[in-house]
Amino acid sequence: MKHNKYVIFFVGGMKPAHRGHYEAIKQYSDHHSVEEVLIIQGKTPREGVHGEDMVQRFNTFGGFPKNTFYVFSDEGESPISTVHRLVKDKAFLRAYDKDVTYAIGASDKPGASERTSQFPEYYKKRPGVLPVNVKVGTPPFIAKTLMNKEGEPISATAIRAQMRDAKNKIFSY
Repeated sequence: MKHNKYVIFFVGGMKPAHRGHYEAIKQYSDHHSVEEVLIIQGKTPREGVHGEDMVQRFNTFGGFPKNTFYVFSDEGESPISTVHRLVKDKAFLRAYDKDVTYAIGASDKPGASERTSQFPEYYKKRPGVLPVNVKVGTPPFIAKTLMNKEGEPISATAIRAQMRDAKNKIFSY
């Protein structure tokens, strides 16, 4: 019996990148059915946090296996638009086996895992948009969310809020 192989797109701002992102991506990187993980991030900074910071941050956590790569969206392009562009790009597609399934990975954090089914649904509603024989689907699993000490999902939005609060406290004297 042949097992499905996947190329997982891990899409998001990840500004700042944190251990929760790292652990979710690593779960995909380490899974036997995942050929590659492409971390797709936009170029637009969020509250002074830049995408290039992500690579350095993930390296401090230990880096990734050889099957994980960074892709930065073109200027003005959202990360999800980058994914849609790539799955139609013949040069990109030639790098992978024709039997691979392209999927968006996510953690089980509330609101995040819905992306995994929205991606194939988008193309199901638009037959003929993808090149012939390109398969999109849902990933083989949803990554487990890393929780903080209060039992809440680690969140880049919450970290940016903490950074703002810390900055406000520093400059309020």
